[in-house]
Amino acid sequence: MREVGDLERFCSELETGIAASDWEHCEGLLARMRRATHALGNALQSTQGQRDPAFEEQLRARIQRIMQIRDGQIGRLRDFHDGVGERLRSLSNWKVYARSVGAKDTPRRSAGLDRQT
Repeated sequence: MREVGDLERFCSELETGIAASDWEHCEGLLARMRRATHALGNALQSTQGQRDPAFEEQLRARIQRIMQIRDGQIGRLRDFHDGVGERLRSLSNWKVYARSVGAKDTPRRSAGLDRQT
C-alpha cells in the first residue's frame, strides 16, 4: 500500500526535521502524516477481507514499526516542548526577582523576549 510507504518516508523526514530543529517543516510533515494515516485507514477499510493473510501480517508489522517510531518522535517533541516551557518559566521568575530587588525607578530592560517583532 502506497500510504504505508508514505508514512515510512514521512517518519524519516520528520526525524531529519527534529534533528535540524526545523519546526515549520516538522509541522507540515505532521499534517501530511495525519492525512496519510487517514488515507491508510480508508484503504484498509475498503480492502477488508480482500487481502491474503501473508500480506496482512507483513502490513501489520510495518504499521506497528511506524507507530513505534511515531510514538518515539512525538514523545521527544513533547519532552522538548516541556523543557522549553520550563526554561521560559525560570527566565520569567528571574526577571520578576531582578525587578523586585532593583531600584524602583530603573526602567525595565528586555532581551527582546517579552515582545513579538
